[in-house]
Amino acid sequence: MCKCLGSRPTSLMIIIALLILVGLTGCGGLQSTLVGRWRGGDNEVVEFSGDKQAHWSTVLGSFDGYYEIPDSNHINLQMVGFLGAINGNWEVRTDGTNMTWIRTTDGASLRFMKMQK
Repeated sequence: MCKCLGSRPTSLMIIIALLILVGLTGCGGLQSTLVGRWRGGDNEVVEFSGDKQAHWSTVLGSFDGYYEIPDSNHINLQMVGFLGAINGNWEVRTDGTNMTWIRTTDGASLRFMKMQK
């Protein structure tokens, strides 16, 4: 072992460890990408807020609820509207401008485009 480091971690080692941790966790990941308004087919609009609330307007009605992000490419939706509930797990693919949801139970997909602020 290098004598210059001794038995205690140096400030440089702590800084390096923090930089690695930040690099592994990303800067907000999927949630920071999702936050905002997205337009889908048939004038659907899905809006995700930073506090994990979601609103989905469709031609059939509106749904309000919450979303969770269990990992870097999935979203769980728990929403209720006049016509019933939308609950489920979706795989999410996004480049920040376009987003595709793929339902994990049957492979059905939905596509959205990020709306300008």
